[in-house]
Amino acid sequence: MIDPRTGRPARTDVLAVTVVAPTAYEAEIAAKVVFLRGSREGVAWLEERPGFAGLIVRHDGEILWSSRWSMEPAGAVPTSGQGGPDGA
Repeated sequence: MIDPRTGRPARTDVLAVTVVAPTAYEAEIAAKVVFLRGSREGVAWLEERPGFAGLIVRHDGEILWSSRWSMEPAGAVPTSGQGGPDGA
């Protein structure tokens, strides 16, 4: 994916992202935004948007999810409740 801020290939720690939103159009755009922002900033961005939830898989295998994601991802080990294994 090309980063529109630089016109160059995106540099991100995100391997894959899934977003649930009110419409498919919004989910597609939100997934791209999260991908470009990176995992930590991407989760924070999702938390600011009512009706949006997301699951992010990083290149290092860590799985993060927003507080509105309704199911714990398989293999994830949450420690403090919301926002992924490290509470982000």
